[in-house]
Amino acid sequence: MVAPYRAWMTAPDTRPYVWMLAGSFSFAMMAEFAHVLTRACDWQLVAVARAGLVALLAAVIALLAGAKLVFWPWRLWVRSIAGSFSMVFTFYSFGKLPAADVLTLTNTFPIWVALLSWPLYGQPPGAKIVLAIAVGIVGVVLVEQPHLESGNWGVYSALVAAFMTAVAM
Repeated sequence: MVAPYRAWMTAPDTRPYVWMLAGSFSFAMMAEFAHVLTRACDWQLVAVARAGLVALLAAVIALLAGAKLVFWPWRLWVRSIAGSFSMVFTFYSFGKLPAADVLTLTNTFPIWVALLSWPLYGQPPGAKIVLAIAVGIVGVVLVEQPHLESGNWGVYSALVAAFMTAVAM
């Protein structure tokens, strides 16, 4: 018999950390599997399979939970389209770059969120945010310099994916 959920974690304060570690591990495994699969199959097939599986699971869970599916709010469509573009560009990048580089580049989305907050919300970034953006950009350029010099389109694709993720958020 499986122990009750609370028995797995002795202190309630550790749960968020355990969930974050589990989520990070799962995401890293997904990235590595996607990278390996794009070596054996076309990246478009991998992206469609991943999107289809997630859509199927979401629909089944929503139906089992009795949740009402909605299709009209325009913000939902903006988020869906931006997220779809992000996924397509990310899976293209998995076929062109190592998984670690794809994750490094796609995880620049907070930089884009900070930059987009100015035109969208009229909130200019402060000095600390500007410094963080500059350090982030310099770090990405230093880490990805070999791929940038070789003209690898996977780098640009992953950066577009990060931008689209920021739009979705």
